[in-house]
Amino acid sequence: MTSEELRLADQPDADALLKRFYDFYDGLVVGFTLEHLDGRATEPVARIRVEARADDGTWALLAFKVSGVTSFLFGESPRVSNVVLSLGIGIHFRADGIFIDLSPWNERPWTEEDVRKSHQYVAGRECTVEIHDLDPTDPAHTPDH
Repeated sequence: MTSEELRLADQPDADALLKRFYDFYDGLVVGFTLEHLDGRATEPVARIRVEARADDGTWALLAFKVSGVTSFLFGESPRVSNVVLSLGIGIHFRADGIFIDLSPWNERPWTEEDVRKSHQYVAGRECTVEIHDLDPTDPAHTPDH
């Protein structure tokens, strides 16, 4: 299994990641954790694990780490799944950080208010992404799992 780590420093970095994984229209959220200030963490950190299909047809596990979390919303309703990324992912930069939008209400929000209309997002100071190729022969790592 190969892996790589990316730091999303600006919008071109984010756009390249989104293009590589088709804006995550073929994706599943397989984990979300929030580490808060409890003596172990120096700042709030959100971790989002997503399985997604790449442009070459292979699947990967992407582990997003958003440091310096300033706000988040991770709701679910009969119309909004917090597992299936049916609307893809949006990644947007702002003056003091980044938004990872797991339920964009349109394909290209332009303002922070647009992103905050989402049902699921994390905003923070910075974001890194670890990308791990998944073994297509492992039944635990198939798109139907």
